[in-house]
Amino acid sequence: MAFLYKVIFGIAFLTYWYRCLVNKDIRLRWPYALLYSTAFIFEGIVLTFCSIVYKDNTVLYNLYAFIMVAIYWLCFDLKLLAGSRWLYLIYSFFLLEFCYILFIAKSPESRLYVANLTVIILLLLIKYRQKLDYQELASWDRQELFVGLGILLFYVSSFPLLVFYNLLIGNQDVKHAYNLLLKVGNVFLSLGYLASVLCLKKEE
Repeated sequence: MAFLYKVIFGIAFLTYWYRCLVNKDIRLRWPYALLYSTAFIFEGIVLTFCSIVYKDNTVLYNLYAFIMVAIYWLCFDLKLLAGSRWLYLIYSFFLLEFCYILFIAKSPESRLYVANLTVIILLLLIKYRQKLDYQELASWDRQELFVGLGILLFYVSSFPLLVFYNLLIGNQDVKHAYNLLLKVGNVFLSLGYLASVLCLKKEE
């Protein structure tokens, strides 16, 4: 299952750069270059290598989760929804979290990841509501729509597991089931990435 979603991340990565460099597709937005590249490099190469060679990728896992949330923030232009008075608070929290991950955290911080994703999804749902109110759903950017859908499916399928990570992972009876279900969530997420680069809106 892990191999499957890593392959899907890789296909999304290659498809994006092929369309960008060879086809010169102007529909592709630059933040998504960071999204596909980071997902493929970390999931397909860095985390896999560290788990095999060093048997521990805790710091890199936490850093990867933090980086992906920051990239989602860019991809969805969420600063436009948060409002200027909230931006300083959000950015300050991001900075403190970054320092905590690098210098203090000793185990996978799944609850921080859940908290970050919750904020991203709430803002994304506000954006969805706005587009629904103004009847703009048909014009919604396809990359944003499908990546957002992938994140939502990942969140729904993995939320209880991520929240109770430390409790579940310590119980060997449920460890394998936990890992399998989390991988299913990653398949949903990777499919959202792939759809976002394959199902672009036709140019008028």
